Amino acid sequence: MVKGNYKKHVISSDSTAGSGIAAQYFYLLHDTREKSPLLTTLLHYKGAFNRMQARHILWKRKYPDSPATRGPAFTGLANARPETRALSRAPVNMQDLPFDPLQYIEYDPPFDANDDPDWGE
Repeated sequence: MVKGNYKKHVISSDSTAGSGIAAQYFYLLHDTREKSPLLTTLLHYKGAFNRMQARHILWKRKYPDSPATRGPAFTGLANARPETRALSRAPVNMQDLPFDPLQYIEYDPPFDANDDPDWGE
């Protein structure tokens, strides 16, 4: 969760994360990769983060996540405006392309999207 320039990791492998102390707070302007947790407890932010997390959980109960889908953008929308429907149509003739874009969209990439993106180390 992000509030202002601070981020709180809700799920963490750190043993102190359950207590809500410093190991899960990051100052995003100085630590953009979130590698060095803050040494202070940020007590003035703890209540705000807890309220934000409670609101998030209540919204997720009311509006649960839908499963991930693949396909052209803006398709399958209920009550979509004509302008939105027009955005879902390709601006080119699909038969003139060297491959079928819909097959490409359904192609499962050969890499794991959940891997750590930090390749610099």
